[in-house]
Amino acid sequence: MVDYQLERKAVRQLTIRVDEHGVHVKAPLFMSMKRIEDFINQKEAWIVKKQALFGAMKRLVISDGAPLEYMGQIYTIQIHYLERGRTKVVLDGDVAHIWSVERERDKLRLQVIAWYRKEARRVFTERLQICHQKLAALNIPNPELHIRLMKTRFGVCNPGRAKVTLNLALILHRQILLDYVIVHELLHFIYADHSKNYYDLFSQWMPNWKMYRKELQDSHYQYKSYLE
Repeated sequence: MVDYQLERKAVRQLTIRVDEHGVHVKAPLFMSMKRIEDFINQKEAWIVKKQALFGAMKRLVISDGAPLEYMGQIYTIQIHYLERGRTKVVLDGDVAHIWSVERERDKLRLQVIAWYRKEARRVFTERLQICHQKLAALNIPNPELHIRLMKTRFGVCNPGRAKVTLNLALILHRQILLDYVIVHELLHFIYADHSKNYYDLFSQWMPNWKMYRKELQDSHYQYKSYLE
């Protein structure tokens, strides 16, 4: 039997949600335990599969020899302690050199995450400008860029405010996947929905978008907690 947390609410349907914290079952107030457990047993294979995915979630660990992921590449961390100066990360070949005065690993991790944020601002700004220029024929406004961690979305477009928000975790993925998200959001300035017209336009400007979407969806779950 699967371990789960049961919550009874004034709802009509029995639902199951699996996340990094466990299995959450929401049931109508007066539904019998037998019916609830029968439903959970029917969904056991699906639950186990979801638990395996969350079990594979990655988290950035700062120690010598640990992996550091950046733009689809994996680097091996080498830490160099300094007597003074700011924390610096330099990628050289397949090695991520981290220079810092900080000895406490949790604090050093936060400083490396700050480096990721700075890199994301640089890379995302550059790719947004490039993708926007490629779509110049569509006369899309030049949007303001915002960056933040998001659990369930890769990007958000607000045409009314001419703003695009990108998920910080995209800095961990290949550049083409970042470009896919940027183009996806920019095209919402033309069509705010996901209609046939929207996807026809998407296919015109990025013919392989379905392949990039699948790659991103298949891999992104493991990075949800990487930079938290």
